[in-house]
Amino acid sequence: MVDEVYEEVPEEFSIGQVRPRFKMDLNYSPEALVKKFTVALSEDNKPCQGQANETYATLYFPRDKRHYWSPQLTLMIEGNEEDGTHLRGLYGPRPAVWTMFVFFYSILAVITLFCVMIGGSQLMLGKSSWVLWLIPFLVILFASLYYVAHLGKKKGKPEIEVMHQFLLKILIE
Repeated sequence: MVDEVYEEVPEEFSIGQVRPRFKMDLNYSPEALVKKFTVALSEDNKPCQGQANETYATLYFPRDKRHYWSPQLTLMIEGNEEDGTHLRGLYGPRPAVWTMFVFFYSILAVITLFCVMIGGSQLMLGKSSWVLWLIPFLVILFASLYYVAHLGKKKGKPEIEVMHQFLLKILIE
């Protein structure tokens, strides 16, 4: 059992992945797995906090150890036909951070779309289309936002490793 867990779960997640994922098949029933999570999360000396129910579990860092870029682990717990459990994990930013970046990307996309529409219309009418000069600036803003997100993900990578080791500890015990 222990060797299977270490073989299936990558030890180190690529920083190039937007939201690192993994999946495993375990020999525990979903109920037994949730109980393991509940017991581990009730201990005093744990690095992470979280919650678990029949189909879903979340691990995150305590508020006093958390920073803006701290990740969280979302787990989907699915029973399979062989009396085991299929576990899918997704590391990502907290929902507030994720929502903020989606909002900023959406705003930039809408502004770029309007600039293209207005600039294209002005070009077709034979007028000066100065608004098209905003597009390179918007692309630079988009790239800057992506770079900031990448730096934040890099800052949260050590915490992903701590969280992953805690997960493996839960699964092995």
